[in-house]
Amino acid sequence: MRKSLVGLLAAALTIPTVAAAQTPEHPWLVRTRALYIVPTGSASDVLGAKVGPDLTFEVDISRRFGSIFAAELVLATAAHEVYLEDTGAGRVSLGSVNILPPSLVLQAHLPTSGKVKPYIGAGVNMTIFYNKTGVLETPGLAGLGDEAELSTSFGYVGQLGVDVAITPRAVFNIDAKYVKLNTDLSVDGNDVDTVDVNPILIGVGFGYRF
Repeated sequence: MRKSLVGLLAAALTIPTVAAAQTPEHPWLVRTRALYIVPTGSASDVLGAKVGPDLTFEVDISRRFGSIFAAELVLATAAHEVYLEDTGAGRVSLGSVNILPPSLVLQAHLPTSGKVKPYIGAGVNMTIFYNKTGVLETPGLAGLGDEAELSTSFGYVGQLGVDVAITPRAVFNIDAKYVKLNTDLSVDGNDVDTVDVNPILIGVGFGYRF
């Protein structure tokens, strides 16, 4: 009896290992999504600057490692308006800036049956700011100096999503991510302000397995 219990316990402990080792036949998944980016950060402390939302597209490439875990590389670009909201003249635009925010996320796909496959993920993000317009491009217009820079941001990413199988290889996808993102605004090499963006990214799209 004792040997039987030990055998059952050993078999139970090996089930997660065996399940995780069963890599799907098509481990690569490429998705494209329509993406709405909603900044949630508060206004900056010095200038009171805020960042507006944007609608763009996102492409991600993921690779399954076993039946549960996957790594996903997220690629997108977006353009955001930077503005002052609480002024006597109303909302005042400081211009816009493009961002390039690649993210690398480790996912856990919940072992559910059927066509609906939810997942959770966490990872890291790097955001590069480029192609400034308006006062951000020429801060001298606002009496701030000659050259403005927004520092590259490094932060974490949290993710929730679900794939719904359309065919054995095609999926419909809904995905939401939160990115910890802030940048330092400097003019002529001197730090002027810190702008918190901290966006929520809501994506809807399709994917195909390879």
